[in-house]
Formats: sequence, C-alpha cells, structure tokens
Amino acid sequence: MSVNPAPLPPAERRLGLVAVPILSGRGLLLSVLMLFGYLALAWAAVRFFPIVSPFWPAAALAVAGVMLFGRAVLPAIFIGAYAANVWVMEWSVAGALLAATGNTLSPWLGVAIFRRVCGEDFFASPKAVGFYFVLVGLLAALFSAAIGMLGLSQFHPGSGLYFFTTGLGWMVGDLTSTVMLAPALYLWGRFFLRHEPVALGKYGTGEFLVLLVIVVGGGLVLFGINTGGSVLHIGAMSLVVPPLIWAAQRFSPRLALTLFAGIYLVATISTLLGLGPFADFDSSNAITALQLMGTSISSSVLIASVLDVQRRDAHQQLEITNAELNDRVWSRTRDLVQSEQRTRHILEMMPMPMLVTELATSRVLYVNDECLALFGATRAMVRGVLPKDLWVDPLERQRVILRLQQGEVIRNHEVAFHGLRGEVFWLSMAVVLTRIEQSEALMFAFKDISLHKKREAELLNQATIDVLTGLYNRRQIRELVRRLMLETDTDTPLTIAIFDLDYFKRINDGSGHACGDKVLQAVADLGRSVLRREDWFGRWGGEEFVLVFPGFTRAQAQHTLESLRTRIAAEIILCDNGHLIQLTASFGVTEGRLLPEQRDFDRFDEWVNEADLALYRAKNQGRNRIELA
Repeated sequence: MSVNPAPLPPAERRLGLVAVPILSGRGLLLSVLMLFGYLALAWAAVRFFPIVSPFWPAAALAVAGVMLFGRAVLPAIFIGAYAANVWVMEWSVAGALLAATGNTLSPWLGVAIFRRVCGEDFFASPKAVGFYFVLVGLLAALFSAAIGMLGLSQFHPGSGLYFFTTGLGWMVGDLTSTVMLAPALYLWGRFFLRHEPVALGKYGTGEFLVLLVIVVGGGLVLFGINTGGSVLHIGAMSLVVPPLIWAAQRFSPRLALTLFAGIYLVATISTLLGLGPFADFDSSNAITALQLMGTSISSSVLIASVLDVQRRDAHQQLEITNAELNDRVWSRTRDLVQSEQRTRHILEMMPMPMLVTELATSRVLYVNDECLALFGATRAMVRGVLPKDLWVDPLERQRVILRLQQGEVIRNHEVAFHGLRGEVFWLSMAVVLTRIEQSEALMFAFKDISLHKKREAELLNQATIDVLTGLYNRRQIRELVRRLMLETDTDTPLTIAIFDLDYFKRINDGSGHACGDKVLQAVADLGRSVLRREDWFGRWGGEEFVLVFPGFTRAQAQHTLESLRTRIAAEIILCDNGHLIQLTASFGVTEGRLLPEQRDFDRFDEWVNEADLALYRAKNQGRNRIELA
C-alpha cells in the first residue's frame, strides 16, 4: 500500500515545512537518523555531565527536526528521548516515559505556537527572532523542564531544593542548545533539502577562508592556553564577536552560526580539559559563564544576520524606487527638452549615457561624457563620426524613426552597435523625437546590456545544443524542421536518417563511460566532416543520432550517408585508458515531402518512425549497413 503525503497548509508551505510521510522509506530513514542522533548527542552530554547537563544538544536536534519536518519526527524524538532517559540517564521506566513526553511535546508546542502567532520564517525578521527566543527557546525549555521534574519528583524522590536546581539546569541546558545550535541545524537542513547555493556572496571564497582562519585560529589561541583566570584573558573573549558579526553581515547566517558553533565547541572542550580563561574556576560556574556568553553571541549573530537581510531588501527597494524615479525624470526631461535653452543643461545633468543627433544627417548635436565612455570615444573623435554608421543593422534605425514619427513611445529597445574600436555591444535605449537648433533631432538614452545578452545567448545554447557532442539536441532538431515546414512554399524533398552505434553498450561496459563519451564525440566530428552547411546533425538520444537533409532526396543523401558509414567503420579511437575502439553504425533512411498545403508537424514524427523501422531492419540484417524505408 502506497502512502501519499497530505498537502501542506499554505502557511506551512510558506514557512518551508517539508512533508515526509512517516511510513514512507524516506520517513523511516529520517526517523532512524533522528532517533540515533538524539541518542548519540544525549550520550555525549551525559558523558561529561552525569546528572543534569547544562548543555543538551539533543534538544537542539529535536527543535531543528520539528522546524523542518513537523509532526513526522515526533515518534523518533519520543523513542530517542525515552531510550536516552532509560539507558543513558538510568531513570525508571515510568519516569523516563513522562520525561520523554516533555522532551517530545516541548519543541512541537513551541514551533506550533510560533507558526500561529508569527506567520514568518523563523529568522526572517527581528520580530521572528524574538518570537523564536521566547516561544521555541524559553517556553519550550520551561515546558520540558517542568514535565521532566514532574517525572523526577514522582518516581525519583529528592528535596525541593534539589528539584528546583535540577529543573533550572534542565531548562537552561535546553534553552542554550535551542538558541545556539538549533538555528544552525535548521539552516543547514534547509540548505540540503532545498539545494540552496553555498551563498558566499559577491565577496568570494577568499574572504571567507581568511575569516575562517581568524575565527578558528583565534578560538584555539583564546581557549587553548591557561593564564590562571586573568581579567585580561576573560575580557579578551569579547574578541570573538567582531569576526562572527563580520560573517553574519558578509555571508549567510548559516555560515556565521556554524563558525560560532565551532568556537563554542572549542571553548567547552578546552574548559573541561582545564584550559582557557575559565580554567581555574569551578566547572559548573565555568560552564554557566560559557552558556551566558554563547547565548548572547548567538543572539547577536542571528539579529545581525536578520538586520543585514532587511538592509539588503531595503537596498533592493531603493533600487526599484530609483528606477521609478529615473522613469519620472526621463518623462519630465522629454517635456523640458522642448525648450532649446534648457536642453544642454538637462543633458549635462543626466547620469546616464545621452546622445542627440540630427534626424536628417545623423550629425552629433550633443553627447555627454557617459556616452563617450560607453562608445570608447573622445570629443575629438566624435566630430568625424556619424552615429547612424554605428548601427549594426542600419535598417533598424529607419524602423525606429518610422515608429517615432507614427507617435510610438520607444523605451527599453535592444539594439546592437559598433564601438569606435570595432567591437560589437548591445544597448537598451529610449528614444524621443524632438526639435533642437531648429531641426528635428533624435535624443537617445542608453544602458549597456552586453553582459545580459551574453548570458542570454549562453542559456539559448544550453537549450539547443547537446553538451557532450556539440550537436543539436532532439528539441532543436524538431524546432528546425517545424520552422522549415512553416516557411516552405514549394514542393521540397526532405531526407531523414537515423543511425545507431552498433554494440555501443559493450564499449560502456568494457571500457567505461568516459571512453563511451569519447566515442560519441568522435562520431560527431566524423558526421560534421561529411555534411553540407545546410544539413542538420543532432544527437537523438544515447548512442542514436539523426541527420536531416533539406532539399535532398533519399538517393542524393545516400552517398553522404555511405561515406559517413565507411568513415565510422574505418575509425580507430584511442581512449584515455589506453583502449582502442573500432565500431560500426547502422542507418535507417526515409524521404518526406514538404508541401505548402500540408504543414502538420505530426508528419515529421511519422517520417522519424519510418526511419526507425528501417534502422531496426539494418540491425536485424547484420548491422553496419544502410536500410531505406
């Protein structure tokens, strides 16, 4: 019986909750990982703190799990908490059950209330961080400690002072872990589940490595030596804050919190080993001091990260506002240029590249410094240049002028221009038709979009070209034939050939996929060497290729195909692993007719099927041959 995940409510989808059915394979794996992770972290804490640990990383794991997966992880948390209480803490069964109930319900209660009252992601704003501290941190820790002490008082007798101090330690341990570790675990979990980028930002890996060396090296120096608890050494601990705030501002909260967790781990281990600024203090007081320091720093890192995110959002909104303002300025400028006395002053003040040319002659009437820099020119050079000669497509200029004369507004129009050094670049322009010096003139405002057009071309190439062979992919071959069928206005032959490399699987299995890839590349090169410029050659899938011969009959194409078949059979390919590969190919060929009155693209699929059937006959009749449909 299959188990399908129920659709998440909109609020939970907005918060990034991942739906994982408990009875699915993924759900069971998640439960096992959560259970053993909880046990391992509980054992590690009790290993150093036999009674009540002031630092309980298992609570952080439970909180992060509920934040990421909701109710799906509650059974694993309960079993893990119960097992830890019985086997690690050596509680009675009844007390362990009650304490495990508190360990399980406390993170779920805190997260559920947070989602109901906040409605944002956990670390999306200072308000969300505050709710997280109060509800997921403090409230959940109080609830867990209260239930735990109830179990302890009912089944493990002791004095009131003992229960108070133990409960307080319990609460502080859960709170500390939730504040210091759970955010990093949650952000890393979201990173892997959503396949988020590493997000080192525009500052790059180099700056992050420098920061990592400073943080790790400084932490080892600060907490790895013993100075007898001097005031100077204790005060020097504040030096860990600037690098972490640096990380929060320049990189992602995930990386900043991970760096902090590393420092805190070094500090805790060093303190337990009798090193660091708290080496001469009582271990309980030393750990409490570390808790206070860690909670304070973790809170500062979170808030700094959130404020930086808000700053970036504000900057983005400012850019939008500036763009709108530029639009208004441009609109106002167009009205003002009707007054010739104000035109030059306005153009000189514009921060964007501006050019004014006479409509009839294309003579430059005005150009600002930004436009000179854009075209790589000086004012002396401009005197001998007519801007109309810089258009890559001169007819495009005439079309723009015609649209302006018809009253159209031209904005964000993309045009290719020649630079004065011979280079070609793309500009987005706005143009108005105005009057200057008693003549009709064109006023241009430019924006360089060459990088955008380059990326656009790269994306188009990725969508149409097979990466391995450099041939057209299946999608592009179909698109080329579709266009040809729409554009053809006479009865025209079209020959289609599909060929397959014989026993190619043996090459992959015997010589490796890298060798198989090299064989495919070699076949692609052979095909390109025998085809006309107007023929289309593509990879149809796997080791199967397609050839399209526009305007060729089947008989005309057969000579080319036979030449290709012979070359493939004669080719010996040396792979990187030293294997020599010799192969053959089988071809299936069909001929279709492009008719103006029949433009149904389904006919192409019929021709492909005919070529496929011919290919199968070639395979069945001994391979290394050409069969006609």
